[in-house]
Amino acid sequence: MSNRRVGLWLIGSFGGVVSTAALGLSALSRGLTDETSQVTALPLFHDLDLDPPSAFIVGGHEIRRGGFRQTVREFQQRANIYDRDMTAACEPDLEKWEANVKPGVALNSGQTIQRLADWPESLKADTPSPGVEQIQADLRAFKETNRLDQVVVVNVTSTEPPFETGDLPTSPEKLTVKGKTPTSSTTRNAPACGNRPSSGCAPTSSSGPSKRRATSPVTANARRRR
Repeated sequence: MSNRRVGLWLIGSFGGVVSTAALGLSALSRGLTDETSQVTALPLFHDLDLDPPSAFIVGGHEIRRGGFRQTVREFQQRANIYDRDMTAACEPDLEKWEANVKPGVALNSGQTIQRLADWPESLKADTPSPGVEQIQADLRAFKETNRLDQVVVVNVTSTEPPFETGDLPTSPEKLTVKGKTPTSSTTRNAPACGNRPSSGCAPTSSSGPSKRRATSPVTANARRRR
């Protein structure tokens, strides 16, 4: 098994879903939890050369201030979930990964979502083109800074209202943003998938290489290594 370094770029980073995933990834890497309910730990997958939990580095986009540790503490206070000894041991990983999370782009996301955006930088883009450039620059910096062999982008934002996708434009200048889900034109050809029933995650929202590549809603760490 080679020692790859794989980046997970999670859009909607400081929500409950991603914070739970980040905590679980850290706990698995440190041997603080077992593989109960982990699909890729089943015998069916034993012959696949999958990346272990320790191979992953977390980053992402978010429009709200906060952090993985803050969300985990809120869950503990409200629902008394997560073992406190485990979360304390995982805090160094969560703190390190928080530094990889950058302000997202809230352009055309609707008034409800924009009211949640208390990270001012997420409201700077007033046209699609600078928003696309910002996303691409963030992904490039994440890969280069962490010396990653691959980056996988996962959409974990709030579910978008349905919209007609149509054909993708040929350049950012012709882009009209109708949703928050990235396509290959913004993710710099990184594999992208989602766990929401959003129109932007559907294969029909992409064309050409993007449509053939990776908009199926699958768990990022279940991808076979190349």
